[in-house]
Amino acid sequence: MEPEENFFKFPSRAITLLSIFFSLIIVGFFATLLFSVAQVKWATEQATTIINNENFTVIFPINISNNGFYTINLQINTFIRDKNGIILNSTSSYPPIKPKENKCLPYNLTVNLKKVLAADINYLFNSTEFTVTQEISLNLANLIPVTITLNSTVPWGAPLSKFNVSHSQTPLNKTHIKLTFKIKFENESPFTINGTFIIAGFQNTQEIFSATEKVNVPPGTPTEIDFNLIVPTEKACDKVTLTIQTPIFSWEEKIYG
Repeated sequence: MEPEENFFKFPSRAITLLSIFFSLIIVGFFATLLFSVAQVKWATEQATTIINNENFTVIFPINISNNGFYTINLQINTFIRDKNGIILNSTSSYPPIKPKENKCLPYNLTVNLKKVLAADINYLFNSTEFTVTQEISLNLANLIPVTITLNSTVPWGAPLSKFNVSHSQTPLNKTHIKLTFKIKFENESPFTINGTFIIAGFQNTQEIFSATEKVNVPPGTPTEIDFNLIVPTEKACDKVTLTIQTPIFSWEEKIYG
């Protein structure tokens, strides 16, 4: 009976040894994965900006060194949020990064200025900050997904910051009066304001006068625009409007009336 007992004991030992063997393989595999995650190094270079028409693009190259044992698949999701929610999101995917490979990845984030201003008219006049969330997704060996979340803020400069309109009326004689309008603001945005400022006066619904001033206001520039108009006394206006027209935004305000 003893040989028979040994015959049945051998498979049990073999299964135990195989279980230990495969357990060691699995433990070793996950150990090398964790090691590989720790060996992924990245750094961002100095950001540069490009303004093209209505688009504001931030370019900041990302240097990634894969010093681990497995190929990395990389994807970056970026969300820009204001107090009301997401105003912009983008996704960038990159070719796989092989083991022992270093790459400089060009990461571009383009903000459509029209879309930002359309999200809230207050961004024309009030500078603020937006929250930027970057979700960096690393996938090692097509098995282990790792997500790293980075939060930061970016400033938003209002193109019409400190905006103010004042007006006065001076009698010249019995038949004419002088109307003066002063417009002050500071361009805190990253783009130059090229456009037209239009003052128009109405009596009932009929336009009595209008005056146009073309402007070119670089970023960071305080500006004052003066309108001096002489109009007949009998054509006193009951409403005056200011219209601003630029390639990026248009806006109209009733000065009085």
